[in-house]
Amino acid sequence: MIQELAKEQKLKPKDNTNTRTTYSGEFLDHAIDVEFVVESESAFALGIKHINKIREYCDYVEEHLLNIEKSWKTLQEVCKDMPFMYDDYLFWSIDGMVQHHDVSKMSHEEFIPYQRNFFPVGEKDPSLFGEAWQHHLENNPHHWEKWTTTKERMPNEQYAHCVCMIIDWMAMGLKFGDTAEKYYEANRHKIELPEWAAQFIVTGK
Repeated sequence: MIQELAKEQKLKPKDNTNTRTTYSGEFLDHAIDVEFVVESESAFALGIKHINKIREYCDYVEEHLLNIEKSWKTLQEVCKDMPFMYDDYLFWSIDGMVQHHDVSKMSHEEFIPYQRNFFPVGEKDPSLFGEAWQHHLENNPHHWEKWTTTKERMPNEQYAHCVCMIIDWMAMGLKFGDTAEKYYEANRHKIELPEWAAQFIVTGK
């Protein structure tokens, strides 16, 4: 019986017709609608590609968060005489911000749009990234675009966000072989900071 089935499989012509596969549903509470045309026997392989790209994005976010933690520890070691080191309120405010750094990237507003834009299967899909970036800015005031335009709700709040911004730049430098200083020098023409913040970044005072 098994031999007969094997013969039948060998004689069965290969079906090379394209099929249109559609998936509609939710992922991390985010509605998605994926449609792709593939060889019928490749649908599984394409699914694996999507999973791998999602995994790559998760690995990237995890690496960044670990680099944030490492950069915050480094800053504490090299800036022992800075105000945020001997002001307990300021120090623990910054520490709390560091612990919540980029948490919104796991939200349904950001996760899929970010993954599709930076770790796509095939071409980038920037269609939802604009809204995701705005959501990220609103929830992550360590970005200069946010903290420089937000009224302080507590003493030295802008100072704390500025320190967190530098930590973010340091962490990105660990990933891409750069430094916070080099990043600022290369991009200062488009980074709009108050004078005190620009001086703080350059001189540490």
